Amino acid sequence: MSSVSWAQPDYAPTCNEEAFKKDLEADDRFVEHHPIDVDEIEPYMEKYEDLDGSNKKCATTIYTNYLQAYIEHCTTHECFSNIGGGCFHMAGQQFWLYKYAYNQCKP
Repeated sequence: MSSVSWAQPDYAPTCNEEAFKKDLEADDRFVEHHPIDVDEIEPYMEKYEDLDGSNKKCATTIYTNYLQAYIEHCTTHECFSNIGGGCFHMAGQQFWLYKYAYNQCKP
């Protein structure tokens, strides 16, 4: 099994990677990264999507808040401007969030 972690492309010459990570970790919306095996991604995406009611609201809040914080701090520090989609692309690669949000909010 291979594990998915933070994608580690070049951050871009203008990015202060250390400041980006420091600001993100200090944000109230930050969630500590939790590794996920590649073969877990799709099942957890499905479990996340199948949540309903207050469980869905809980998971969506965790997921959305983290991505908003990630994009905000990433763009502030001009990270990933050297890849297509930049910060939005990298935020979309945080597959571990499905598992984390599901496990925090499952019935």
